[in-house]
Amino acid sequence: MKSSLPVLILEDSPEDIILIQNSFRELGVPNPLLTFSDRKSLWQYLHEIHQSARHQRHLLPGLIITDYYLHDSTALELIADIKSNEVFSHIPVIVFSGATDERDLAACYGAGCNGYFAKPSTVELYPKLMGVIYDFWRLSFPVPRQYATM
Repeated sequence: MKSSLPVLILEDSPEDIILIQNSFRELGVPNPLLTFSDRKSLWQYLHEIHQSARHQRHLLPGLIITDYYLHDSTALELIADIKSNEVFSHIPVIVFSGATDERDLAACYGAGCNGYFAKPSTVELYPKLMGVIYDFWRLSFPVPRQYATM
């Protein structure tokens, strides 16, 4: 069932979006991949999906991958929004960022993120790390029964 759940990517770098999309494609990931460049548009999408998903909870995303620093906010704000919302709090949030400061890492875990991965230093490593993130999610987070049925 996880293979049908959308994966949302929140990333404000067009280059990183392309690298992530190409990595998922290269890995043969079957999930729909939706990208957003700011927190506001991702949050708007979630609310629209929630409205249409009242009777079809399988439309809710299965995973959110976000950069730490964004043009309009940080991952901390998104994590707080997601984890404090009854409808979305079950969605795993993975931070995928070039920010490797120990304080940022601790703040993300303190806010409720489910994983924190540093962006790779070379383009060639993107598919491998995206595979690790995908497998981490696929193997670690069961889908709650009420979201897996339809």
